Amino acid sequence: MAKNTQIVKKNKYIAAVLAFALGGLGIHRFYLGKSGPAISLMLITVFGWLLVAAGVGWLIILGSYIWRIYDCIMILSGGFKDSDGKFVRNWQTD
Repeated sequence: MAKNTQIVKKNKYIAAVLAFALGGLGIHRFYLGKSGPAISLMLITVFGWLLVAAGVGWLIILGSYIWRIYDCIMILSGGFKDSDGKFVRNWQTD
């Protein structure tokens, strides 16, 4: 089985900054074409903030922070794939 070594033409540093700064809204995943997980992350974050008053929202928010930090690490290490299964490793835009 051939290993997929295609690289996406998106800047990994832009994706990492989006993951760090706006990761709770899933903006980095929208940037890379992963709209399904992006919407999930956005809903989890919004739902968590709505439940903060009930006292359990902080656990949900913590989960979304862990998710976005994980994505940021994976993007910077070159192990993150876009919606087409291509690795996000470029640091230059054409």
